[in-house]
Amino acid sequence: MAASKLAFLYNFWTLPKSASVVTSLEGWFYVTARSIWDKHFISTHFHKNVDPAADKIQFFNFGVSEGKPWQPDMSVINEADKIIPKGVLRQPGGFAQVAASDPAQDPESTFFPYERPATARFLVTAFQVPDGVTGDEFEANWREWSGVGVMETEASPETGYAYSALYKRVSPFGDFRYVTRSEFFGLYDKHDAGMELVDKVRKNFGCGSAVARNITSYSSLYKVVIDVHQPE
Repeated sequence: MAASKLAFLYNFWTLPKSASVVTSLEGWFYVTARSIWDKHFISTHFHKNVDPAADKIQFFNFGVSEGKPWQPDMSVINEADKIIPKGVLRQPGGFAQVAASDPAQDPESTFFPYERPATARFLVTAFQVPDGVTGDEFEANWREWSGVGVMETEASPETGYAYSALYKRVSPFGDFRYVTRSEFFGLYDKHDAGMELVDKVRKNFGCGSAVARNITSYSSLYKVVIDVHQPE
């Protein structure tokens, strides 16, 4: 599978109950404000988990860059560490888009991640994959193992399902080796229907062959709460 020329940064955030969301966002803004002038930077999109019961990955950042995954300078990250509350777990990684749900489409031109409306919702699954599972094997089975195939069958037209994409980690660091991101435009006023899809994806994974290969995952529904683009 050919990777997109665009590059992506996923950074998954898990906040303990004691951590302030506002202070955590201050740390995120600190990094973002010092990164938008990077020549590779295109945009960054901060997502919030819409499941009120979520006890992990309550937020994630989806950064887009040209040519290589955008990576803030370590001095900037070290300063942000002084702002972000202790106990906040951040799990970043640089990714390439390697597949999309409609192979007839060009992922780079068709699904370019421009700013989305507030009504967009994203079903996102992050995968921890052992070394014994090859990239070729995962990518050959990604629709089954991720639950995208089941979701596309179960999603009604009212959900406004648009597409799903598979991202592979290309950076040497990161806890998650693959991520899937499915976009919907009709779930903004159908929270229960969205969470039912999440539940079906989770159950599909739990009874599938991926579990037998010791692959683990986390799925939930998210919305974009902050968009930042490179200044004109």
